[in-house]
Amino acid sequence: MKMKSTFGLALLGLFLLAILAVPVAAVTAGQETGVVSDTRIDPGLKEDLWELHKEYRLSIFDLHVQEGGEIIGVMEEYGYDTSQLQQIMSDIAGMRGELQAALSGDDRAALHHINDQLRVLWHQFRDTMRMLLRSGL
Repeated sequence: MKMKSTFGLALLGLFLLAILAVPVAAVTAGQETGVVSDTRIDPGLKEDLWELHKEYRLSIFDLHVQEGGEIIGVMEEYGYDTSQLQQIMSDIAGMRGELQAALSGDDRAALHHINDQLRVLWHQFRDTMRMLLRSGL
């Protein structure tokens, strides 16, 4: 039993050291703010992470649009008038090109603006869907 607890304490110690070592390794000596500047991140790493973000951001966008379309389809099967939802979904799907251009151009200001617009449209979609469901057929 004592050997198990010693082993557990050793693992806990290694875990704590790893937690402390990673942030310390990311910051140079003498930096007191704890924030790593963009200029100190390896440009290759930054580019690779941005490419990964672009790929998954577009995939997630496509999945959400697909899900919205399927929600519309199910509601139509139950006799709901989904014309408002279809218009909102059309507006959302139409923003894919803008999203892709902002991601490809590394235009963070445009990306922020597009995300704000998408957030509003998705809230409209949700609210419209809820209104339809509450009102019945």
